[in-house]
Amino acid sequence: MEKSKTSKSIKMVKKLFLGIICIFAIMSAVNAQTYDPTNVAVINALITNNGLEATPDAPETWDFATWNEETPMQITQLSLSDKNLTGTASFAGLNALTYLQCNYNKLLELDVTNNTALTVLSCFSNNLSELDVSHNIGLTSLSCHSNNLSELDITNNIALLYLSCCYNNLSELDITNNTALAELQCHYNNLSELDVTNNIALQNLFCYQNNLSELDITNNITLTILDCSDNNLSELDITNNIALIVLSCYSNNLSELDITNNTALQMFYCGDNNLSELDVTNNTVLFSLLCSLNNLSDLNITNNTALTRLDCSGNNLSELDLSSLINLTNFQGNNQSVAIDFFKNEIDEYACPIWLNSPIFENSAISYSDGILTSSDITVSSSYFSVQTGKENYTLSGTMNFTYDGIGIFNKSMEYFTLYPNPAKYNIFVECEGNCTIKVYDMLGKEVLNQNANSKTAIDIKRLPNGVYNVVVSSDGKIIGNSKIVKQ
Repeated sequence: MEKSKTSKSIKMVKKLFLGIICIFAIMSAVNAQTYDPTNVAVINALITNNGLEATPDAPETWDFATWNEETPMQITQLSLSDKNLTGTASFAGLNALTYLQCNYNKLLELDVTNNTALTVLSCFSNNLSELDVSHNIGLTSLSCHSNNLSELDITNNIALLYLSCCYNNLSELDITNNTALAELQCHYNNLSELDVTNNIALQNLFCYQNNLSELDITNNITLTILDCSDNNLSELDITNNIALIVLSCYSNNLSELDITNNTALQMFYCGDNNLSELDVTNNTVLFSLLCSLNNLSDLNITNNTALTRLDCSGNNLSELDLSSLINLTNFQGNNQSVAIDFFKNEIDEYACPIWLNSPIFENSAISYSDGILTSSDITVSSSYFSVQTGKENYTLSGTMNFTYDGIGIFNKSMEYFTLYPNPAKYNIFVECEGNCTIKVYDMLGKEVLNQNANSKTAIDIKRLPNGVYNVVVSSDGKIIGNSKIVKQ
């Protein structure tokens, strides 16, 4: 009886073992039939030839691959970033592949010519010197930045919505056919031309750090972000781009820039140009303004109450009103350079009419009182200064540079001319001996009127805003006097 039981047990174990072997065999057969063998062969080649760390012939373990539900299953997505891939990688045979990501590797070549179903290709941060995407006409997104590309032909890729080809060696880029393009990042290349006139769907354009001398964006009315900094632009017309929210154009050669139409601007960076005027009165939602290293002598920001950051350092400002900027938390107003022309007065001092708000001077020879800046020492050629801005702890500062005219006579006594009425609403009358020149300055020192006079002359001031003005009268190139007037 015991031998019989033992024999039956052995038979049962054998049957169970054979059953398990059959199950594994069936599973292996199903597995082999489930995964497309061509797709498996492509991945095996990447393992063998390109250093992909994975188990060959084990597609069920390949977590970097996404398979469809067809029979057999095919790869639709590959995420191969930062896999230490090297050499030439070919994806021919992956006919269902729509998404390929292979960033942060050391690939020298990438063959996707047969992957016509591709819609997204991301291969940035490799060592690619060539990239052929002419057959991938369904591409909507291409990220190939940070490689060694000197050419990139995307004329066939008319479906492109997003292109990032920055940090390469491109000297040309033709995007005239890519009319659907919404974002272009081509910064840090060697582009000397960039035609975006056909790209009317463009919303974000980053073309900084190139060699562009012209940029026509008058057709790109949907632009919301433009960064064209660090180029050679001498002109930039953005009057049509009323949707702009961010504009960065610093480090160019701009001498004029009209942003009065760009009322949606929130961030505006125009530093390191040659701007002598900047009107931001219409840009009331602006919260960041960087206009340093220009030639601005006047900056009216009283309307820009949303400003949280302002950098106007390195200009020619001697006055700035920050009193209305209740949200301002970051301010730089140092390194101003202000030129002052002194003229000799009746007590052998040198003076100049200018409006300053509670100034402090490093040199004791320089003093200020009642709108008149005075120097008692002609050997003083410059002095550090600071003035109040109307906002506590925020001062405007820099250097005043002085020149002296020892021939002219600056006389506050009005000995040589008569001015009336004062205050005035429509006209002031100036009486002087012989021919003279009348110049009217606002309290920022900006000339607002210039008129020749002979004997009794009427000066039309009705267009001037109400306020206090300095009237300076000169004859034969010499200042003979000045007076303050009040325009009502």
